[in-house]
Amino acid sequence: QAVGLNGKGLAYLEEKRYEEAILAFKEVTVKHFADRDQTARALYYLAKSADKAAEAADKRNQTSERDRFKAQRDEAVRVLKSRYRSTPWAQK
Repeated sequence: QAVGLNGKGLAYLEEKRYEEAILAFKEVTVKHFADRDQTARALYYLAKSADKAAEAADKRNQTSERDRFKAQRDEAVRVLKSRYRSTPWAQK
C-alpha cells in the first residue's frame, strides 16, 4: 500500500495538485512508517511537493499559506535527514 500511495502522490505532483500530493505522502509517513524505504521516499517527495506549493502560494501573494508549506517542507527534510539519513532519499 505504501508503494501505491507514493505513486498516487507522484501522480498528483506531476499534475501540480500539490496539496493532494502532500496528503498522499503524509499518509505514507503515518500509516506505513515501518517501511523505511517508502517512508523516506514519501518524505523526500513531500518536501518537493510542499516546496512547489509554497512557490505557487507565493505567486498568488498568499504569504501565510506559503509559510505553512515552507514549514511542512522544512519538517519533512528534518525528519528525512535525522531518522532516515542512511537511505538514498536523504542523500539527494
